[in-house]
Amino acid sequence: MSGITFLIFGVKMIEFKTNMKVEFYDTDAMGIVWHGHYVKFLERARCDFLDFVGYDYYKMGQDGYMFPIIKLDLKYIKPARFKDEIQIQVNLLEFESCLKFKYILTNAKTGEKLATASSSQACVKIGNTKLEFQTPKHMQEIFKKVIK
Repeated sequence: MSGITFLIFGVKMIEFKTNMKVEFYDTDAMGIVWHGHYVKFLERARCDFLDFVGYDYYKMGQDGYMFPIIKLDLKYIKPARFKDEIQIQVNLLEFESCLKFKYILTNAKTGEKLATASSSQACVKIGNTKLEFQTPKHMQEIFKKVIK
């Protein structure tokens, strides 16, 4: 796992990379990753990213918040296969009003792009399931510390 900060059009962004191996149970009879498992790969990469910044879903829950996925876009480019090592690049694009991520999945050995994706998560208060239109200030501060 690795993380860096960089500028795009004067805006600081967090870029994080994590690797995972395609397991047998992720594939179909042809040894190709079943399309639905890409969502699982994105979830794992997002969890690795949140561990990296030090504020995971467990801590969010302890603070009284959950972040359900409200939008997911996934474009398949090339198939991943059994035993491939996949590198997933995660970019945090937005964290003040919601959590918005961009992903690039590549074959770690060849560098070939396999898929691209984006996801958005809304902040919801646990207990009353009230949608919050702003990410909690303490959470924003955690992300700001990582991108400085």
